[in-house]
Amino acid sequence: MTLDLDELTSGWDCPPGEIRARVVVGRDGHELLQLRIDLGVMQMQPQGRPDGQRCHGLASARDFVAHELHVGTRSLSEEDWDELEREITQVNYRRMAYATLAEDALHADDPDAAESGAGSSSTSRTMVAAIRMRGSNKAQPLQALQFLIFPAGSAHTPAMQGARKLAYTVVLEEDPAKHWHAYAPAVPGCFAGGRTRAEALRRFRSALRLHLEELAAGGDSLPVERRSPAVQVVVTA
Repeated sequence: MTLDLDELTSGWDCPPGEIRARVVVGRDGHELLQLRIDLGVMQMQPQGRPDGQRCHGLASARDFVAHELHVGTRSLSEEDWDELEREITQVNYRRMAYATLAEDALHADDPDAAESGAGSSSTSRTMVAAIRMRGSNKAQPLQALQFLIFPAGSAHTPAMQGARKLAYTVVLEEDPAKHWHAYAPAVPGCFAGGRTRAEALRRFRSALRLHLEELAAGGDSLPVERRSPAVQVVVTA
C-alpha cells in the first residue's frame, strides 16, 4: 500500500480553479463522497456529519450546542464554538461536491442521474428542487442550485438574479466566561458564538445561511421577522 496520492488521483484530472467530485464505495461497503481539489482529495460521509464523527455523544456539533444552550449546565467554551464553525465548513464542502455531481450529470443531459446522485439529505433535496426548476430548459443556468449550495463569499458563488434579501435582528450576548453568543429571535435553532462580538456575528452569518438553506431544502417557508412597536418602561428599584 502506498501513501502517494498520485495513485488515487490518477486519471481524475482537476483543471486549475475547478473542482471535481465522485462517489466511491469504502471498505465497509458504504458509499463515500470525494471532492477533488488542486492539491488532493477530500473524503466525506454522504449523510450526517461529513467527517463521520460524533460530538460529545451527539450526532453533530450543532446538536450539541443546541442542547447546551437549552438544557446544559455549563458555559460553552471557545472550543465548542470552533467545532461548530468547523462543522459548517465541512458541510459547505460537501455541498460543493453534491453540486458538482449534479451539474456534471446535467451537462451530460441526464437529469435522472443528477437526481439519483444527490442522495437523500437536506442538501440533496435542495439540489433536486433546483434541478427540477431547471427542467428541460437547457439554456437556464444553474444559478439557483449554486446559490443554495455554495457558502457565502465563496469564489464559486455566481451572481444570483433576483435573489430575495432577508433581514433579521441579531442579539449579541456575553456570558460569564467572556464568550459572545449570537442568535436571531425570529430564527429559532440558529446560533453561533465566538471570542469577540465580531467573531460571533461573522459565524452567525454562516450559520444563518446554512439554516435557511436547510429550511428551503425541506420545503419549509423562510422565517420573516415581524417588528413590534418598542415600549420603554422606567421603574425605580
